[in-house]
Amino acid sequence: MQEATSATQALLPAQPVGGAGYHSYLVRVWQTHPQSAWRASAQCVQTGATILFADLAALCAFLSAQTAGQQVDRQP
Repeated sequence: MQEATSATQALLPAQPVGGAGYHSYLVRVWQTHPQSAWRASAQCVQTGATILFADLAALCAFLSAQTAGQQVDRQP
């Protein structure tokens, strides 16, 4: 049982969750039909605000900017 505890502890964050250095999003991806581009949304867990993205590159740019502390255009 101690092995499971050690493995669980390894997965826990070193710092408390929350604050300026923490972002949590529920990310959804979908296609409107098999040949269409993937669309995405990111819903902020803290505020419930949802941002829509026309493609995965825009989602990745948004997440990258969030972790770099920069703002990006959130319109798809």
